[in-house]
Amino acid sequence: MSVIIYNLASTLLARTICEILSSAGTRAAEPVAGPLERLWASDPPGGVDVVLLDPCRLSLPVEEFEERTCAAFPQCRTIAYLPPEAQPVAKRCIAAGFAGVVSQSSEFEVLQEALRAAEADGVFVDEVFVDGGRRLQDPCAEHLSPRERSVLESLARGYSSKEIAGQLSMSAKTVETYKARGFDKLGYSRRHEIVEHAIQNGWLT
Repeated sequence: MSVIIYNLASTLLARTICEILSSAGTRAAEPVAGPLERLWASDPPGGVDVVLLDPCRLSLPVEEFEERTCAAFPQCRTIAYLPPEAQPVAKRCIAAGFAGVVSQSSEFEVLQEALRAAEADGVFVDEVFVDGGRRLQDPCAEHLSPRERSVLESLARGYSSKEIAGQLSMSAKTVETYKARGFDKLGYSRRHEIVEHAIQNGWLT
C-alpha cells in the first residue's frame, strides 16, 4: 500500500508516520506539503492507495477535496487525521466519502487499523469521534431485525461482506440480503450513510 501524507501541521510528525509505516511494511511516500496541486501532481512508484491528511488544514471544503482527489487518483482512498475535538469535521469527512477518520490523540495502532480498513474497501471511524462516547436513542432500531442490525453495524465498522459472513456464521449471500433489507428500511443506498447513522445513534460505542 502506498500512502501519501499531506500537509500535516508538523513535518516531524509526518516523517515519523512515514518511518513507522515503512517499518510495518507499508510503502509510504515522502510527505507532501504546499499547494494542493503539488499533491495531485505527485506520482510515487506503484501509484497512490491512500492520502492521509488533516482536513482542518485544507483550503477548500472536504467534499471538493475528495472529489478532486478521486479524479487525480481513481483508486485512492482518503483518511482524515485530525484533532480529537474536530468531531463535526470528522462527520463531514465520512459523508464526503473518506475511508476513515482517526484522532491525532489515538495510538498509532488505530491509524494502522484505519489503513487496513481502507485497503479492504471499508470505512473506519475512530471511537473518539463516536458522539464523544454518548449513546443516542435510535428511533429506527425497532424496525431492524437483530441480524440486520448486526450486519449493518459490522458494515459501519469497516468490515467486508465476506468478513461479516465469517463473524456471523452465514453465507456472503445471506449477508447481502440482510444488508439490502436494512438499507431499505433505513432509506439508505450508500455505505457512508450507514456509517453516519451508526455514529449518530451510538452503534459504535
